[in-house]
Amino acid sequence: MWIVLLAALAACAPSPSGSAAGSAVAVAAPSAPPAGEGVPDPVATVDGEAISAASLEDKAAAGLQAARQQMYDARRSALEELIVEKMLEKEAAARGTDKDKLLADEVDAKAPPPDDAAIQAFFNENAAKMGGQPYEAMKPRIAAFMGGQAKNERMGAFIGELKAKYKVQDNLEPPRIAVEAGDSARKGSASAPIQIIEFSDFECPYCTRGADTINQVVAKYGDKVSVVYKHFPLSFHARARPAAEASECAREGGKFWEYHDQLFANQSALGDDDLKKYAKAVGLDVKKFETCLSSHAMGSRVDADMALGAKVGMSGTPGFYINGVNLPGAVPLEAFAQVIDKELSRLGQ
Repeated sequence: MWIVLLAALAACAPSPSGSAAGSAVAVAAPSAPPAGEGVPDPVATVDGEAISAASLEDKAAAGLQAARQQMYDARRSALEELIVEKMLEKEAAARGTDKDKLLADEVDAKAPPPDDAAIQAFFNENAAKMGGQPYEAMKPRIAAFMGGQAKNERMGAFIGELKAKYKVQDNLEPPRIAVEAGDSARKGSASAPIQIIEFSDFECPYCTRGADTINQVVAKYGDKVSVVYKHFPLSFHARARPAAEASECAREGGKFWEYHDQLFANQSALGDDDLKKYAKAVGLDVKKFETCLSSHAMGSRVDADMALGAKVGMSGTPGFYINGVNLPGAVPLEAFAQVIDKELSRLGQ
């Protein structure tokens, strides 16, 4: 398919001055890659005591992961352009024409501009977003938008046809980071070929979309996927942390996923009384649940997840790691499928 790297992904994120992770908590770091080429070991000494390259990698893990991801994204974008250019050259040569004529025939001609009825329908459906502008004033802009959208869709389809014809083999691998599942709530088998680690926040609206998409992923791939839930309540979501602790109290009663679904279905109602009400709704022992919740006994689990999230570069929610490949934001099923299908192919599944 025609791959476009999204400029922005739907996600809950802290303000520049805010902190997503809260206070630091000691936690086992995820497996880090070896020290970068050219990094000395030790990297420094203080009064004769060495600071190792490994400790530097551990300290800088989040920043280094973000930098590796940025480098990969830049290479991925450039590689897609190079692949498309190469395929267009080959197809144009096969047809005895040039790239401009090829695109005119295959994209422009097959994505005609919208007619008046389609433009009027678009205006009617989106009138509230038009700022009070009349139809005639908005018509040219709507036509340009719809025409561009149609061309993009046709271009995507055409590139897909060319990739199938020319058997593209893409060898560029994304960066991976080992995110330990630990004993967190899991859906599916720990031996499944696709392991998804999800960092989420029960008060984040984008996380609700992420949870819905995860359900679609499980429905599509069945026992080939396993999902592990990690807590990453953002500081500006006042009820996200209590909800996270409550979900862990529900896990103690064997009802994590049922309670998880209740929380995401009722994001606007996460007060203490609401949390207790959902415990009763899913069949928990309410008295035990209330004791667990009031004692903050599950706080250490939430702290550990947040510290792990900070270690692997999490800054907003939701965030997913698919066999160590980062997929941030509330992206659609198709984005998951791209990564998962490639992983299954790599693993010979």
